[in-house]
Amino acid sequence: MKHSRILLAFIITAAPGFLLCPSSFLFAQGSLTPPGAPAPTMKSLDQIEARKPIASAPFTISQSGSYYLTAKITVATGDAITINADNVTLDLNGFTMSSTAPSAIGTAIQLSNGRKHVAIHNGHISSGVTVSGGVYSGSGFGNGVSYPSVAPTNVRVTNLGVYGCRFAGINLGPNSTLIESCEVDTAGDLGLSAVSVSNSSAVRCGNYGIYANRASNSAGDSTGSGIGVRVTDAAEHCVGTSVTGTGVYAVDIAVNCKGYTTTSGTGLHANIAENCLGYSPTGGSAIDGSVVKNCYGLNDGNGAGVYAARSAENCYGASNTGEGIQATNAVNCYGYSNTYTGLDVNTAENCYGYSGASGGGVIASSTAQNCHGESTGNGIGVGAFNAQNCYGKSAGNNGVDATTAENCYGISTSGSGVLGTTAQNCYGISNNGTGIYAIHIASGCSGRSHSATGLNAFIAHVCFGYSDTATGLDTSHNVDSQ
Repeated sequence: MKHSRILLAFIITAAPGFLLCPSSFLFAQGSLTPPGAPAPTMKSLDQIEARKPIASAPFTISQSGSYYLTAKITVATGDAITINADNVTLDLNGFTMSSTAPSAIGTAIQLSNGRKHVAIHNGHISSGVTVSGGVYSGSGFGNGVSYPSVAPTNVRVTNLGVYGCRFAGINLGPNSTLIESCEVDTAGDLGLSAVSVSNSSAVRCGNYGIYANRASNSAGDSTGSGIGVRVTDAAEHCVGTSVTGTGVYAVDIAVNCKGYTTTSGTGLHANIAENCLGYSPTGGSAIDGSVVKNCYGLNDGNGAGVYAARSAENCYGASNTGEGIQATNAVNCYGYSNTYTGLDVNTAENCYGYSGASGGGVIASSTAQNCHGESTGNGIGVGAFNAQNCYGKSAGNNGVDATTAENCYGISTSGSGVLGTTAQNCYGISNNGTGIYAIHIASGCSGRSHSATGLNAFIAHVCFGYSDTATGLDTSHNVDSQ
């Protein structure tokens, strides 16, 4: 203790400024007076949820803004929600809109005439209309989403499911409208209608399943004589079905689409059809178009498997009692018919045609080149004005029948193997008919027959004819032939 007192006295007397900090180490302090009252830190309800809630119906949206359902809503009659303003977003918030009206005439979401800039999404519309024997009846809504008479502009409907409406499922009209990821099940008239429809489906529709300018990755179904998927521009990766109408109808182009009819009608129609499949049980063609590429058409009745007004390329067409493929020009095609013509064209190149009865295998009104035609009945194997490098086989008619036949091979049971006005470098075989019959001249040809003339020509030049039981070579002018 004594030592501590001495040390303290020394510090105080010897270094009086030791405990004081120099002014350079001191910091100035601000005013301690508050500038004002504290600002509020909590957000208002409008800042948390700026949208306007809809808790019951009927409800009319008369101001622009964003609206959302807070619960399932039901009406006993008439419309549920009427949008009577532009620049509106309506979120169904996953809830369902329904109607108990005994007569289905109201609309779940009605767009008043000429509305602009509207978005509707994320919910369900449920109604009680059903279909039986093509007749639609029941309670609920007449329409899911629609408008009275003047079509809206710039409307988008997404992620919406509609069930059981008497008339239209979702009908937006032709003015910059879009439907995406929507489903309609049972609509007495129209399923989905907009400028663009994508990733959507409409089934059990009384008229059109889908009616749009463009449709992609979508499916439409008509229960009557309507069209499954109908577009004015392009359909891509779509499937359309109809009972007696057309499965897919594209005014311009259909790519990677499938069209079916279940009773009669055309499977798929397009100005240009690429990589498509069509089926028809009877009536219209399975695939009908102007330019048809890489397509497959099957008809179980009397329509064509593939009909191409201009050209068919890399196509397969089959029909029971109609043409397998009927086209102006066919390239790399296969046509099959049980009872009629396999391939019926103006020109054919690298094609195969088969007929199971009286029709021809390949019938070309102009030129057949590098073609193979076969008829197991009374039809011609290959018939053409000019036949080049062709193979034709027939059970009851001519194997190859052409005005000019060049480098052809024909086989027939009772007709001529090769029949032509002129035949050059051809080979013909027949059992009961002439091997080669050239009305004018045969050059470099060889004909063989079991019971008739091997080769018959007015002029035979460097030709060979052989018959097992009859004349081998019959000619008026023999030039180096035997």
